[in-house]
Amino acid sequence: MSILNYFTKKERPVLLNTDTDNSIARQLVNEELNEVYNETPKKRKRGNYTVLSDEMRAKVAKFANENGTPKTLKYFGDLNLKESTVRYLKKTYNSVRKRKLNMDVEELPRKKRGQPLMLGESLDKKVQDLVTEIRDAGGIINSRIIRAIAKGVILAEDRNNLQVK
Repeated sequence: MSILNYFTKKERPVLLNTDTDNSIARQLVNEELNEVYNETPKKRKRGNYTVLSDEMRAKVAKFANENGTPKTLKYFGDLNLKESTVRYLKKTYNSVRKRKLNMDVEELPRKKRGQPLMLGESLDKKVQDLVTEIRDAGGIINSRIIRAIAKGVILAEDRNNLQVK
């Protein structure tokens, strides 16, 4: 017999307060959140990634450019770098050096990540504010919660813009 039989599932009280100025939007968001809270979560495991500062990326790339990828992997063995990462850093280092007319590169900044906002500035700002409010109240935030909040905000603003898959 499992010990879990002696416990009951706690209800999630973290929903948005509907007593404020935009109660219709908050009510629609709450409905979407209720659906998400009642679903069972899916678990995924990510790998461990090494995050390097811009200066360290430049050092690794410079060493790889001068000594080759295999020696770089041995020299920086404590960083747990992958061969493809070192080759990419070396390629980026050489392209930056070309642009700077063969001057030394002190920093190797990362590329901008992500896509442009799908909802636009105003709707995205509203979603961010609601997420912050839920997080401050002690709620759990994950991708399903974000989608539910976004759907509620879009339903409150303009139902014609919502395309459900």
